[in-house]
Amino acid sequence: MDVAEWNAMVNTDDEHYETRVRIVDGKEVKYALTIVWWD
Repeated sequence: MDVAEWNAMVNTDDEHYETRVRIVDGKEVKYALTIVWWD
């Protein structure tokens, strides 16, 4: 799974997932994933 696929999945999940990315050698790399569940 690449970043584009990951972002597409996350973005369609009603903000239950918050992802953080950083730029490494010109590429976006996911380095942390926080799962946020809203009651």
